[in-house]
Parts: sequence; C-alpha cells; structure tokens
Amino acid sequence: MKPFENIIPRDFQGGVLVLKNGQVVFEHCQGNADCGANTPFTSHTTITLASLSKQFVAAAILLQIEQGKLSLDDTIDLYFPQYPQGKNITIRNLLHHSSGIPDYIGDRIIPDAIRKYESEHGTAPADVIEFNRCIVAECRPVSLSECFELIGELPLHFEPGTEGRYSNTNYFLLGHILEMLTGKPLSAAMSDVFMRFGLNHTHMNGHIADACGYVKHNDEIFSCGRPAMESGDSSVVSSLTDLGLWCSAILNADILSADSWRECLNFDPKPYGCGLWQFDNGWFGHDGGLPGLRHWQRLNFEYKAAIIILSNTVMEEPPFLAQMMEYFIKTKQTAERL
Repeated sequence: MKPFENIIPRDFQGGVLVLKNGQVVFEHCQGNADCGANTPFTSHTTITLASLSKQFVAAAILLQIEQGKLSLDDTIDLYFPQYPQGKNITIRNLLHHSSGIPDYIGDRIIPDAIRKYESEHGTAPADVIEFNRCIVAECRPVSLSECFELIGELPLHFEPGTEGRYSNTNYFLLGHILEMLTGKPLSAAMSDVFMRFGLNHTHMNGHIADACGYVKHNDEIFSCGRPAMESGDSSVVSSLTDLGLWCSAILNADILSADSWRECLNFDPKPYGCGLWQFDNGWFGHDGGLPGLRHWQRLNFEYKAAIIILSNTVMEEPPFLAQMMEYFIKTKQTAERL
C-alpha cells in the first residue's frame, strides 16, 4: 500500500503532492476545481496560490540583486518617495517582514470590511460563510496609491529591523519594485522567473485559474469565484505539478546563487525567511489563504521532502499534514535502527 493512501478525508477538495528526493511519493486529487462546470481537480489544475506567491516574488527580487540592479540594503524611499517612512526601511526588511509596515489587508481591508458589514447588519458575521461573503468583495486589486492611502497615516509597528511582523504590504511593494526595475508589468516580470524555473503553467492571472474558491458550512456552499489581487503578495497561479518542480528547486538550491539561497533561508527575525516560514523540527514552507482557498507547503532538507496541499475549499489545517511530516521522521528513525 502506498503511504498516506487512506488518510485523506472524503470531504477534502483539492490536491496533495508528496515528494522525496524529487520523486513522487504520493499524489492524490479529489473533488471539483469548478463545481458549476463539474471540472475535476487534477495535478494540472491551476489555482491562485495566495500567500505562497511571496516566495516566487522573493526569488525574482534576489535575481535582480544578482544582476546588480538593486541591493538588500537599498532603502525603499528610492522607489517610493511618497512614503515618509521609506528612508528607514530596506529591501531586506521587506523580504523578511522586519519593516514594521502595517498590513494593508490584515490591518485595513479586512477590519474595514467587517465594520462595514456590522454597520449594515447590526451584528458581526455569524459564520464562516458570512465572514467570507463580507470580505470577498473587498479582496480586489489595489493600486499603489490606494495602498499608501490605506497605510500611509498608520505608524510603523516597530523600528525597522528590530523584530518581525507579517505584512502583505511588504510583498505588495516588492512587486511594484520589480515593475520599476524591469520596466515590465508584474505579470511579465514574473513570467521571466517562472520560465527560468521551468514552470510552464504558472502565471499571474487569477481570472483564468482553473479552480474557483468555495466555503462550505452545514449544507450551504458559497462560491467566492476566482480571487485575482494582481499584486506581489498573493497573485501567483500554479498547479501541483509546477509546485513540485519549484519545491525541488528549493531543496536542491537550483537556479539562484548560493548567496541568494542563503538569504532566502535566513530566518531572521524568526520565523521569516524570504517568502518562507521556519516551523518546528527542521520543516519550513508557507501557508496561503484567500476567500475560498487554503494551501499548505512544507519542506525539509534533512529528509529531502516536500509536502504540498492545495484546497479550493476553506478549511482548518488538515490533520493529515502532521501525519505526513511524522511519516518522514519515523521512516528515518526506522532506517537508523536497521
């Protein structure tokens, strides 16, 4: 029997890929990518990656650094003179979430959407469907000027470089820096990176992703459509197959220079690397979420293992993720005893 054959629950909707040494250990897809069209979810289904997008944007920035087009120590007032705090914030601060910049989504868009809902309904969203219903209309493309309108008057959470705090704004701004450096729209600048890594079905247009997002509660299903933020923090669209190639490139330190990978995997301040988080027991990766979508990625150098879970249904972290990580620990312990 293949490992993990019977641990995926029947109500899971999406795809799972597990790799070891670049080889597929387990691959499983179930449910629909688009329930209205009755399109099954497969390993080639494209889906918006939400915050898993950040590691791709980090790689694109590191490639620009390798080409001498900017430096980790450049301050962002060079790119955003309209932002008064920019003279104290570096590219490195953006990459590692050590800027202190407020999160335009978590600190403004979502709280503002909830306040709007409460003012219109006289109460907070009652369940997960109502919560997603109230924020899905607000999860839309935001211009650079709108972003600065949202966060420009807010103070920094801390002095840049002194600690870490997750902020989508960091990677939103990195996306705009890529556009300035390359002279291309973000989608075209990122396409160059995707091709470099051999990701032929990865792009930045959420409107044409195969998978819709859904929220289920009791017997009700709410369709969130195809999220398309069009920004560096959450807009990469990819598939299980392409993500397998991407994760193998990370574990093998391919394409980027040794210095770039060193910076990417420098989890300082903890737990933030460049679009990656450091978890316990040697695992690292990232989670992702937008209305109707939830994703988990875990990587481990010791086991040369990658676990990717993409779901187009809102759910909590699945217990089978921990079971999969535990499998590699037990397999290694068994091999050491033999």
